[in-house]
Amino acid sequence: MPVKELSQQQLTIRSKNINRQILKIKIILANKKKNKFLIYQIIKGLEDKFEKKWLEPETALPRVDEELQQIWEVSEKLNDDMAKYFTTFQAMVDEIWKVSILAPGRGSAGAFLINYVLDITQINPLPYDFPLKRFLAAEKVSLADIDIDGSSSKKDEILKVLTEWGLTFDTDMFGIAT
Repeated sequence: MPVKELSQQQLTIRSKNINRQILKIKIILANKKKNKFLIYQIIKGLEDKFEKKWLEPETALPRVDEELQQIWEVSEKLNDDMAKYFTTFQAMVDEIWKVSILAPGRGSAGAFLINYVLDITQINPLPYDFPLKRFLAAEKVSLADIDIDGSSSKKDEILKVLTEWGLTFDTDMFGIAT
């Protein structure tokens, strides 16, 4: 049963017990048998955002289901695992936060709720009705582009974090805006 169906059937009667709702989501998502670490990270993010009342299950769950479908379809068409892209980017952003303040996220990445749930971006796209397919769509098969901005005064520290991840840079990747 897709998450979309769960949100319509199980969340009609609003329960104050978020853990019970999350357990039902975990069972359904686990049955997809795809990218369990990404699913685990999404569930953790949803639990956090539901608890803080930053997201409502009735609106978030159908959107996450739709976005996961796009991830699976693009992965299939690229013959590559897009889930690792999101989990790796999430881990890098977490590390960069340790040395610098990051901007909330910009560009089409802000339209994807999963990016918000994973704390890659800091803006909930749902109130703004951002179209998710600006960021990732099975119709336009390509790697999604996530732009993040850090403090220019922390440039060297950010580069150090990224090089610890094995990334190398032939050019200056930082733009300075005044």
